[in-house]
Order: sequence, then structure tokens, then C-alpha cells
Amino acid sequence: MFCLCALGEPWRIILQKFARLFKSLGFLQILVVDVYLGGFFLYIIALIPLHLFTAITLYTITILSGIIVLLFHRRKFRSAIQNLSLHPKFSFQNNYSFEIIMVASLFLFSLGIYTSPFNHLLFGSARDNAIHSLFVQLIIENKQIPVTVQPYLNEGIVYPQGFSPIAAYSVLILNYSPPQAIFYLTAFFNALTILGAYFLGKTLSNKCYLGLSLAFVFAFVASWPKYITWGSNTFVASFPFYFICLSFLPFLARNKLKVREIFAIGILFGYLSVLHLQPYQTLFASLFLLWLYVALKREKNRWRILLNLLAISGLSLLVLSPFIYRFFAFYQYPGHNIGLPADVEIPVPNLVFLLS
Repeated sequence: MFCLCALGEPWRIILQKFARLFKSLGFLQILVVDVYLGGFFLYIIALIPLHLFTAITLYTITILSGIIVLLFHRRKFRSAIQNLSLHPKFSFQNNYSFEIIMVASLFLFSLGIYTSPFNHLLFGSARDNAIHSLFVQLIIENKQIPVTVQPYLNEGIVYPQGFSPIAAYSVLILNYSPPQAIFYLTAFFNALTILGAYFLGKTLSNKCYLGLSLAFVFAFVASWPKYITWGSNTFVASFPFYFICLSFLPFLARNKLKVREIFAIGILFGYLSVLHLQPYQTLFASLFLLWLYVALKREKNRWRILLNLLAISGLSLLVLSPFIYRFFAFYQYPGHNIGLPADVEIPVPNLVFLLS
């Protein structure tokens, strides 16, 4: 988390200056945003076909990003150290301090619960964990996201690879094996869903403890994505970012959006698509419902807002476009759809033979 935040914080600052996004956020909200902006940065490095995804490159970028963060926030760090020296005993000065402690405690408690079963395990399910471990190994060996499963097979990689660079980064930085990285990162993003829900609640309302209430729900009540550690790895990883993307809906309901804001939101929505397609599809169903609401409430602005949503949709497809191309290039050939639903289908003659 520390390394991903170091990678993501400079980009959050740029988005805040460039497109007026992610302004007036609390500490925990910044934390979850930085994790995904850092992951997006890793995805871009891995996608560029220049073999840049190496340990030396990643260590260098992480250290430089950490230095940039320290320089940019040096006054805040100095002020925090002075406050600690003057007031060493922590006290609940306001409700927000209590909120931070509670949500952070829920996150750490859930993270401990999710990771404790892994202490004596080396591998999980033979399906999802194995496939994503293979994708991670391919990125490490090819030093980028490859087009095919070489050097092992000639199959094309159609499955979106937004999650795999984060796991490969974990392998190179923390010296995990690929299955361990998939294991622990799935548990981490599972627990991070609590912070994502808190982010959404705080964005929608600063009153009535909505953020704290949503964090509590996803810690103890909600069944998704809890208890699915043995698979659906990328689906779990997309949940917190899905909540971040949902927080843009009130912002998109306004008709006065600048081009740079539309561009930034569209690219962020596109990153959700390469994490997992199902939350991405659900997000755009939510955007359609948003437009219906605006069309019924604000008749004069409905076509302007519709154009904004269509522009955001088209920009999001740019991030997914490499894998859309691979889908049309490889999916029609047998055996070239690893990780997709058709990959597990049994041909009818073979099925008849097995039944007989």
C-alpha cells in the first residue's frame, strides 16, 4: 500500500490541478485513490511495448515518486511532527478523528482476518489463482504485458490485464512468488473495499456518518466481495475502484463540464474496465439511469449531459482498446481465449464421449 500510494500521489495532485478532481479529500479517501492511481501507472508502464517493467525501473520510479511526495507535502509533514511533539497524547478533537480511527480499525481488522488463512498455504484454486499467476509470470519474463502466452504457448491474451501489473510489481518489490502475490493482493483489495465504501459515503454526504455506515456494512454485513478469496481475484480488486467511480455521478449530473474533466473521468472509467468488465458494465448502467433522472428533472440540459456521458464512454474504451483488438484478433480461434468463459466450455463431441 505504501509503495502504490507513493506512485499514485503525484498523479492525484496532477488530476487535482488539471481537472479539479479529488479535491477536499480526507486522509483515508486519499489513501484509496492513490492505491488505484499507482496501479494505473503500473498498468501503463506494463502496456508500453518497450520492456520497461523491470525491478530496476520500478525501484527507481518508486523512490523518485516518494521523494516527490515528500517535497510536495513537506510543510504538512513538518506541521504534523510539530503537533506530535507539542501534543504527544492523542485526543478525539472532533468527530472526524473518531471516524478515521473507526474506519482504519475496520480495515486493519478485516485485512488480518482475510490474510490469516494464508500463513501455511502456497496455492489456491486451480482455476483463477493459476490463471492470474500465469499472467503475472508472463509480465515478469517479458518485462511488459505480452500479446501471447509465450514462451509457454501461442495463445493470445484477451483477458484485460489491469490487475496483473500490480501483482507483478508486488513480486518484484516484495520478493513474493506469483501465487503468493495473487493470494495476498486479493485479500488486501477485499479489505480495501471498506475504504472504497467509506470514500463513496463521504463523497455523497459529509453528514450523518454515511461514510462510516457504509464502511461498517462492507466490513460485517455485505456478502460481496467477502468470502471469495479462492477466486474472482480481479473482480475483488475492482470493487473499491468501482465505488470511487460511482462517486463521480453527482459531479456528472452537472451540465458545465470542461473537456479536461471529461477526459480525466473517461480515462479513469477505462481503468475500471481493464480491472474487470462486470463492474464497468454496471457503472454504465448507472450512468444511463443518471441520465434518465436528469432528463426527467432538467429538460433543458439533458442532451448536453448525454453528450458528456457518451464522450466519457468513448474515452473509457480507449483504455480497453488493446484488449478489444485482441478479442477480435484471437477469440475466433480455438484455444485463444484463456481466462474467458468460452475457455472452459467443453466441445459437444468430447462431452458425449465423457458421458458415454
